Amino acid sequence: MPDHVKWMRLIVEGAKAAAAEGEEPAAAVVVQDGQIIGLGRNSRNSEKCGLGHAVLNALLDAKRNLGLRPKDVTLYCTLEPCAMCLGATIFAGINTVVYGTHDDARGAVEMFKEHSIYGDWLPELINGVLMKECEALKKLPSFKKAMVKSHTVARTDA
Repeated sequence: MPDHVKWMRLIVEGAKAAAAEGEEPAAAVVVQDGQIIGLGRNSRNSEKCGLGHAVLNALLDAKRNLGLRPKDVTLYCTLEPCAMCLGATIFAGINTVVYGTHDDARGAVEMFKEHSIYGDWLPELINGVLMKECEALKKLPSFKKAMVKSHTVARTDA
């Protein structure tokens, strides 16, 4: 049986480290056969790039180990994945996604479940592992600051 709590504790600490560096407190790890094959945390501020999500960074770190048809791969993330990250998870072939808490503003699980195609492609989804610890991350100032920024960014290319 997978040790979900072990991996979630690891990324909760990673999310706290990200917050200490001024990033949104989010982290993710990709695990296969009990081994870390990818690790990521939010890097949007430091890299000044909207693609710097924890899940995407973990998947990119794991890509050399995933191949086209990965087996028994689990993604752990502190927050429910957004549409970009959940889509990348599906196309990476991840079998299971374990996340600590819902992201009411950006989480995409329900949206994908209702989609006529992507709903059939979703990996197994397990929510609520270390929920209290992950909810606490949402109360950190860097999370609140990131939420305000994400809702006030104006597009200049329109």
